[in-house]
Order: sequence, then C-alpha cells, then structure tokens
Amino acid sequence: MLQMPKQFRNYETEKKRLTKPFAVLFPDTKQIDNHLFCHKSEKELLKSTQAPIVILPLKKQIDLALEQIAPNMKTIGAMLPNSGILHLISNLFQKPLIATSGNFNGSSIFADQNEAVKTLNPIADYYLHHNLEIQNSQDDSVIKFSRKNRQKIILRNARGFAPNLDVSFLENTSERLLCLGATLKNTITITPNNQVYMSEYIGDLLNFDTYNRFEKKIQNYQHFFDFSPKTVVCDRHPNYENNKIISALVSKDQNVATVKIQHHEAHFSAILSEKKLWQKSKILGVIWDGSGFGSDTEIFGGEFFEYDHNVIIRIGHLECFSWILGDQMAKNPKMSALSISRNSVFFQSYFDKNELKIYSKLIKNSTIKTSSMGRLIDAVAFTLGFKEIILFEAEAGIYLENLAQQAFNKSDLKLKDYLKDEEVTHLIPTKKLLLQVAKAAQTNKDFDIIALNFHYTLVKCIEKVAAFSKSKEIAFSGGVFQNSVLVDLIIDHLKPKYKLHFHETLSPNDENISFGQLNHYLHLKK
Repeated sequence: MLQMPKQFRNYETEKKRLTKPFAVLFPDTKQIDNHLFCHKSEKELLKSTQAPIVILPLKKQIDLALEQIAPNMKTIGAMLPNSGILHLISNLFQKPLIATSGNFNGSSIFADQNEAVKTLNPIADYYLHHNLEIQNSQDDSVIKFSRKNRQKIILRNARGFAPNLDVSFLENTSERLLCLGATLKNTITITPNNQVYMSEYIGDLLNFDTYNRFEKKIQNYQHFFDFSPKTVVCDRHPNYENNKIISALVSKDQNVATVKIQHHEAHFSAILSEKKLWQKSKILGVIWDGSGFGSDTEIFGGEFFEYDHNVIIRIGHLECFSWILGDQMAKNPKMSALSISRNSVFFQSYFDKNELKIYSKLIKNSTIKTSSMGRLIDAVAFTLGFKEIILFEAEAGIYLENLAQQAFNKSDLKLKDYLKDEEVTHLIPTKKLLLQVAKAAQTNKDFDIIALNFHYTLVKCIEKVAAFSKSKEIAFSGGVFQNSVLVDLIIDHLKPKYKLHFHETLSPNDENISFGQLNHYLHLKK
C-alpha cells in the first residue's frame, strides 16, 4: 500500500526548474474545459494517437496551484493520458496532476531502472518499475496554436511525431549523410538509404548526459540502419559541442567528408524544403532567433535572407550592437538593454556605479557585434517590467508575448508603429526602436499595449524590407516565430499582400537545423 510523503516536497525547486512551467495531466477533456480554453482543433490533437502536450490559455479560477505549476504564466501545457498506466492513475485520482519527466532540468530522461533510482532518489518518493527495457526514451511533444488565426506552432517534436516524421517533401538521395544539427534543441538527420530520418528532440548538448544521449543516438542509428556516413554536415560555429563527434567518425573512416553550413541559412533551408519552395524565385526569408555564428566578429540572430535561383544571400538584419560576457548576456536582460541603447540614461539607473563602469567599458571595447532578435526582445521585456534573471530559455520572450496577448484580446485597439517615420530598407534601427519603447513606458503605464505595439512595429519592419526586396513570398523560421502574437499580427497585416510560409511539420526553433543542413547541402552546396 502506498503512503503519502510525510511533508510537502517542493518539486519545482528539487527538479531545478524554478520558474519553468510544468505540464498538467487531465483525466478527460471535460476537466480541461473546466480550467482552460480549448478549441476544437486543440481538443482533436489532445485526443489523437500522438497525444502531445498542448498549450492552452487559462480561464479565471482559484482551484489550481498556478504559482507552483506555471509561475507568472497565462497558459498551461495540458495533456491527456497516453499510456495504460497514466489512464489508471488519472482515472483513480480524477483531478489534474502535474506530469513531468524523470530527470533534472536540462538533463536527459533516465530510462534505466538502476540509474533512475540512484539519480532521482533526492526528488522521488516512489517508483513504479516494469520489466521492459526502454530502447529509445523520448520527451513529450509540445504544440500550440496562435489565438486568433489558429496557426499551428510546434514547440517540440518528440513522442508520437518523431522519428516517424513525414518528410515526403524531401527529394530522394542515395548519398549517405549525417547532419548534426545545433547545440541547443538538438536533433540529427540521416539518409541511410533512399529515405530520410529526422530524430526526435534530443536536447541541449551543453549538458553532459544529453551529449551522451546524442552520441548514443548516432551509434544506434548506425546500428539499426547498417549505416556509415560518407558526408557529415555540421554548423559553422567552431566550438559547437556536437562537432566533437566528427573526429571520431573520421578516425573510423578516412573517406568521411565534412561540410559546414551557416546556422540561419540552415533555418531558411528548412522552411524552403518544408513548403517545397526550391523551384521558386525571390523568396524573402525572415530568420529570427537568439544567436548563431555569423563570423569571427558577428553573431547573427535578426536576419533577412533572399532565395533566388539556388542562391541564398543575406540582404538585411537588425542593426548590430555589442555582444558582452558571452552567454551571460542571454541570462540577464538588463545587459542587452544597456548594450542596445548604448548606455542610455533610461537604463543606467538599474546598475550600481561599479556595474555601470564595468559594463560600459565592455560595451565600448567589444570586438563582437550581434544582430540578435532574441536579445532585443529580452531588452524590451526588461523595459516593460521583466527585471529578473532569466531562468529558462525564452522566459523573457514568453513574458512579453503574454503581455502583448492581453492587449491583443481588447477590441477597437489602434496599433502604433514606433518606426513609422523611419525609412527601413534592409536595416532595422535597433537602438531607435528600444528607445521608442522606453519613451512610451515613461509616459504610459499600459505596458501590455506598448508590448503589442512593439510586435506590430516588427511586422511593419518585415513589410518594409519585403517592399525593398520586391519579394511577394515570405518564409519564416527561427525560435522567435514560436511567439503566437507575432505570428497572428503577421497574418493579419501581411497576408493580404504576400504569400506567407510558416513551419507546420517542423518546429521553427533549432530542432529544424539538422533538416535544414541536409537540404542546404543537397540544393545549394552540391
């Protein structure tokens, strides 16, 4: 007989998730309807064979422990039972339950019984074991829809969707290829025969356990498919974690060739392939994310590309600003705000005298510049109230999206372009845009409206660059396009003039990099 723990355990802290939200397991759709707004298309997906987690907006309520489940969120990741044991537990309990993976935040799922008991003992009160060996542990897939236009956005492709992803939009190749993907949100893609196989989400390879899982995944694919790659395709970043495996592959077979693809061109290639656009011309690619290696002195992240007749060229980007303290900048939004504003007085008050002296000197002397849209979004979120250290990736971006969604739900709202008087051709004036947001925040405390206007300004920038490039079709990729408010605004304001292409089979984030590398190699490198 099972007994309850003697005292309440703070699993949020013990799993090292802190503010990162948990998914919630509901016994049936009736209980989901009691707590969350659930559209017909979302309900069908929840009840499908794949049974992913679906992100749903909250109704007003008092009977869910929201601060423990999803601190500061307006949404919850909902799921229905997808296995026999989950059905039994859910039917017995008949209440919503937090459902989380058997791991610590950032590490791989522990699929071995002995390893799980040994490692999870500090946070698990009980274990339910079975005698089946787990060959291929997977995370849950996560999907959401934009609120207004019902655009499907895949946040994570895993259980149920991968590696059985429908990749019929890829041209057959007999070449033996291994594409290593990105360091964050890693996947791998292989062509061991005339088919292509894209793995499920593997994770962030900066974590030791996840990197081991990445290596094992490649070994398993080589064994299952009797496959030895003749060409390895990887990112141009010289220090990517997954590039370490290349030397091991080459040592086994001296005939293995290595091809390097720029990160954002891989993103663009992924959407060009998913939407079968390679035979078309004059496609504008809007590729926005946190960072990707551009050159020894520049980190890309807010890019405009053009595809035309088997050539991709970079035609525009966010105006660059100083990149300081490496990855620390992605964790502390006020660093981005200070760097983008170039020491504006508006942001100086958030630093003590010593901090300001150090950061100002770093900004002035920085030899690395960035066009990162992710860091601009962090800076705007900071300006509009997000003053914390970022504890999980895109936390500031989700805050800003939720803020903008509040205003987007209002009727008769007049949107404002903060760069209306600026001539935007191929460069978005980053400093000017941030200072316009800061100026609005000083005189208007309706931060939700300012957040929505910032998103609208980005849409108008896309429109201006599209007019400059004379493109009639626009394709979008990169993690920023998991923002449903931005996607809805793009559809509302650009669809009448342009043909728009969003990811629907692949996730827009770095999961699609390995598939983009494959297609960039097949269509452009060769």
